[in-house]
Amino acid sequence: MFIFRKQSKPYNEKVHYSINMILQYMAEHYDQKLTRKDLAHKMGFHESYFSTFFKQSMGMSVTEYIAQIRIDEAKKRLLQTDDQIQIIARQVGYADSLYFSRKFRQKTGRTPSQFRMNRRPERIAAFQFVGSLVAIGIEPVCIDEETDLHSDILKEHLASSLVINEHTPDDVFKSLQLDVIIVPNYYYSKPALIKRLEQIAPVLVLPYAGHHAVQEVLSIGRLLGRENEANEWVKRFEQLSQQARNSLSSFREKGETVAIYEMRGHDKVYMWSYEARGAFYLYETLGLKPPKAILEEVLLPNQHTVIPLERLGEYEADHMFFIVSDQYGWYRQMDKRMEESDVLRQLSAVKNGTFYPVKLEEFRFDEGERALLLMDRFVSQLTQPAYPTIVHM
Repeated sequence: MFIFRKQSKPYNEKVHYSINMILQYMAEHYDQKLTRKDLAHKMGFHESYFSTFFKQSMGMSVTEYIAQIRIDEAKKRLLQTDDQIQIIARQVGYADSLYFSRKFRQKTGRTPSQFRMNRRPERIAAFQFVGSLVAIGIEPVCIDEETDLHSDILKEHLASSLVINEHTPDDVFKSLQLDVIIVPNYYYSKPALIKRLEQIAPVLVLPYAGHHAVQEVLSIGRLLGRENEANEWVKRFEQLSQQARNSLSSFREKGETVAIYEMRGHDKVYMWSYEARGAFYLYETLGLKPPKAILEEVLLPNQHTVIPLERLGEYEADHMFFIVSDQYGWYRQMDKRMEESDVLRQLSAVKNGTFYPVKLEEFRFDEGERALLLMDRFVSQLTQPAYPTIVHM
């Protein structure tokens, strides 16, 4: 079994890499002619194997997936532009606008013109992106359980939001009289759920991760008819970011290093690159200095890295934000775990009182308003006097 797992791992990583490459290519070329044969050839697969592999990975055929992303791109154009239907059809890869309209109605239950009528939705269900919605003044009518679990930092902004899940009955969804449902693009692997949600309200599929908070807020603001609100928030973001940098000017002069880590299980430590856990705002927006090892192995290649806990000392910073889950007891038992771990106890940051355990439930997402709240946490912790004790945030 050990040999089997060791030999299987590279194959599994290759499969994961292959499907990501395929999806990226399709996302960049959906407006062009895409055939199963050509896609298989580009990715080095036999055509029949490619079809099976794709459907097993995504839950839908290649043809169905291409249609899905084209329709979803068309939705964005319908909401953000006054372009004629036939122009939008060509922009997303359909030469025949009548065929496009039939396909659109088949997928959404609405004509393109009907979809376009609701350009400033008020009643919104959010499967993620709540930080960006809050930034433009929207409190979602409902949010999913996973988002709620990791939204401690936004609790006061979501006090009235109903918590739902994939098993919430349709009649409950319909009773909410939703104008739009927003889901992340990894929901493409749940085609049955997207189809079900489309029967309740129009669905917008948005890209998850990889965007600066400002870019995402502006994009969502345009989609939801709140461009002015988005622009005002961007001004606020720039003002508060500058204030935060000014607050840390003396800290930066010291040249001390700072980094974010995340503990998973009992022996794995994740070090995140710019696209997660507030790392971009710590290193770039606030201009703080990472340890050399993290700079060279994580940030410059922009690649998340996982190490065993026993190697953490090789990547330690003068100030360490250490993310742990409250859901599984890590955060509440942090003092005990510190006592039991020789590796953690020996860290200079622990000895100097500059080791800061933080909740995954607050740090998992960093979009929109969350980015400002995370930066405020960074600043308040780094500017407080250090004491050689364990400090919880």
